[in-house]
Amino acid sequence: MAVCVMGFVQYIVNSGLAAIRQALKGNESIWQMWSRGYLWTSITYFTGASAAAIIAKVFGGAGTYAFIVTTPIIAVVYFTYRTYLKNVEASLSQAEQAQRHVSALQASEARFRSAFERFRSAFDYAAIGMALVSKNGRWLQVNRSLCEILGYSEEELLATNFQAITHPTDLATAMENINLLLEGKVPTYQMEKRYFHKLGHEVWVLLSVSLVRDAETKSQHFIFQIQDIT
Repeated sequence: MAVCVMGFVQYIVNSGLAAIRQALKGNESIWQMWSRGYLWTSITYFTGASAAAIIAKVFGGAGTYAFIVTTPIIAVVYFTYRTYLKNVEASLSQAEQAQRHVSALQASEARFRSAFERFRSAFDYAAIGMALVSKNGRWLQVNRSLCEILGYSEEELLATNFQAITHPTDLATAMENINLLLEGKVPTYQMEKRYFHKLGHEVWVLLSVSLVRDAETKSQHFIFQIQDIT
């Protein structure tokens, strides 16, 4: 009985310290870490303690013969315990690697979010008109300056495309330049052109266009930079 109690105490201390260490490193609940990773190991401790008690009792009555008979049992318990320790060590190593991977992903996500917020702020509050445009010419995102230059609200622009408000005389040249970008023959282009203001008059602008690729969807979009030169 005393041996089993000692085995129980050893189990609680060893598994508790290991669970606390892992829980603190992984920012988890100590109870969840212990019950998930260490509760089942109690079998090994109680098996070893019981075997030790039985062997000690047999030794007292049978001497050397008992040692010979119980040696295989000792070996089985020993190698079982060794295997258990290796498995626990491997599990802890995998858990640490997973935690490092999660931390790296979280840091990468934070950097991406920060970069996106900076871009979004620069886009929205730029002094010149800026827009994200699809390959077929549809306005996907527009900033305040562009809305002021053309006289349309953001919702009105997003419901149409740049061809619809481009002066017919300038449309052919604009489309030729767009095709050159899509074919990879030029990295960017710049031209003076006319848009129609919502009130009907012409607005002369200096247009700079570049092609960008979405890192996730691999789709291509245009970035328009539009400066009023009327």
